Amino acid sequence: MGTLKTTFLALLLGSSAVTHVDDVSEHTSMQGLVGAYFNAVSTVFKAGSTIDELNSLMSLTTDDVQYWHQNFGAQFDRHTWHGMMLERVEQGRYNKPANFCYEVINAIPGKGALAVEYFSGFADGEGVCKAKDERLKLAVFKFAEDMKIKQIEELW
Repeated sequence: MGTLKTTFLALLLGSSAVTHVDDVSEHTSMQGLVGAYFNAVSTVFKAGSTIDELNSLMSLTTDDVQYWHQNFGAQFDRHTWHGMMLERVEQGRYNKPANFCYEVINAIPGKGALAVEYFSGFADGEGVCKAKDERLKLAVFKFAEDMKIKQIEELW
């Protein structure tokens, strides 16, 4: 929405309209970034993934990103997380098939955060991601002001 339209809405409806417009924009940006994250991480997990693909994934995060995974007891800073994934890429230990995918099915926005319900699966012949089993996963993403991911907490 242009600045003139936003200003007009603010005068017409009060300052809450600007806040709402800003919140919608922020939520849309967060959802887009989470989608990009899942696309990038699914690419890294596939057989034949490259260091460039890993670096593309890490470019979505802040320099001080934290990755936590409750089920595996993992609490990684960026250096440790990147190093672990780099070792796996270099050794060819990621081996998901080319149609491996993630699908976000629900997102709940908060202030600078997004809780997402998602599943992993395999894309069918039409490119639609189908769940590999019935288990859904939950993750909470937190974002820096520059709209990079600063924390991921996997809660499954």
